[in-house]
Amino acid sequence: MTLSCDFLQCVFFLLVDGKNELREGAIEKVDYEIIPQKLWNTLVSLFGGGGEDGEIVVRTYENSLFEIKVETRPLVVNCCLYPDIVKIVPIHVSRSLRIEECAAILMEKFDLSQKENTRFWVFSPDGTFDLRDEDTKKPLSDLDLTIKHLILVEQREEGRDDWTLDDKVIRSRLVADLKKQTEATDAGPSDKKIVPYNLRSHSDRPRDISSGGPTHGLVGLGNLGNTCFMNSSLQCLSNIPELTAFFRSGNYEKDINPHNPMGRQGDIARIYASLVDELWNDDTRTSVYPNRFKSTLSRQTSLFNGAQQDAQESLQYIVDCLHEDLSRVKKKPYTEYKDPPEGTTAQKHADDTWALYRGREDSIIVDLFHGQIRSSIKCPDCKKLSVTFDPVVYYSLPLPTNNMKKLAYTFIPYETNGRPSAEKLIISKNSSVEELLKKISEQVRVNSEYLVLVTLYEHRVTHVRKDKPCDDFSDRDRILVYQTAQPLEDRKFIPVLVYLRKLK
Repeated sequence: MTLSCDFLQCVFFLLVDGKNELREGAIEKVDYEIIPQKLWNTLVSLFGGGGEDGEIVVRTYENSLFEIKVETRPLVVNCCLYPDIVKIVPIHVSRSLRIEECAAILMEKFDLSQKENTRFWVFSPDGTFDLRDEDTKKPLSDLDLTIKHLILVEQREEGRDDWTLDDKVIRSRLVADLKKQTEATDAGPSDKKIVPYNLRSHSDRPRDISSGGPTHGLVGLGNLGNTCFMNSSLQCLSNIPELTAFFRSGNYEKDINPHNPMGRQGDIARIYASLVDELWNDDTRTSVYPNRFKSTLSRQTSLFNGAQQDAQESLQYIVDCLHEDLSRVKKKPYTEYKDPPEGTTAQKHADDTWALYRGREDSIIVDLFHGQIRSSIKCPDCKKLSVTFDPVVYYSLPLPTNNMKKLAYTFIPYETNGRPSAEKLIISKNSSVEELLKKISEQVRVNSEYLVLVTLYEHRVTHVRKDKPCDDFSDRDRILVYQTAQPLEDRKFIPVLVYLRKLK
């Protein structure tokens, strides 16, 4: 058994030249799959490969939703050694590395030897500049670093006990310089290429937007006043390659049916073709205002008369108008559905039903978007099974709602020799604080009767009622869970909660 040449080309397409690293734009479950170790070993035994020693190191990390993920691409972080903030050095590290391990890599990168005379700052895209002196055992994934963050390494000057960046004036001046540098980088030329994903092949060439040249469809639509719904529908249609190619080639002209009573005499098809040509024209740079398209639609329906509408409804209306304007059926025949004879196969039944449907409905829209859905109904009395193949164009799918909430809290044990610990969990938004305490008790292994939950906001400690829903917690609330010596319900004891804050 051997690998085909096409399969080998597909594998090399997914990898960066000369590196065991996925290309940008490769999508999990579309371009590649994460498979179990046993299946991997079987593939290696059949086809070979798998690295020099036959093994590939797989790293995992915990994302912001506390889910364990397989790391398919390393984290790329930009670093510099203060005070030279112009010389940026990128490093490739795993998100599963502890902060102290990353620190060791940085010290080696900048040829630094004394760890106690080195500390690290993180400059974020929003302009914040923070000293990272927290628990060095934490993984890098906890810092939520991206390519837009900058790790600044500060080395204490020899013979000094203080740090240069402890001076607020120097630090504020540095932050201002970093902001200017970031703005200049964002405004300057970029090497980034936008790769459109094609469901049918990977043959599309990247569309380069760095040269300021033609963008070929990567064009915005200007808002004409409550036209966001219409613009989003038009962008969806414009980025369907087959439909756009059909209109840009001019082939739509021969399909226009001006005598179709269900159509718009070809007006919608022509104005849409004009808009598509404008969006994909080589001379178009930034945005297009679809004034003529909107005015043409407004003459046909009140859906586009200025009020905000549903995007799905507008998409359906535009698609239906294009279908009727481009109908290849000049005169729709009368058709009558009849049950197929006994013994007819499902494929034959589907083909006959589809041919009957295409006798009345035939256009480029039907070619691209229409299909069939099989329905089966069984009579509970006579047990007869009735099977139909109905035409389908649209599927309405509800947006998934996340009913879970992630909460981070600090657990403070009663024993004086116990250290506060930062914990986190995921719980239903509808859960009460009482249910939350039960889940916390499982994590910290303390009976929930001995736990008190409070929130800290603007230096004030507030006791939280047990019937409060977890969804009421805001991102600004800091949650503290104290362990008490006696159950909270015991009225003989009144707990006094103490929170000590270190002054900066």
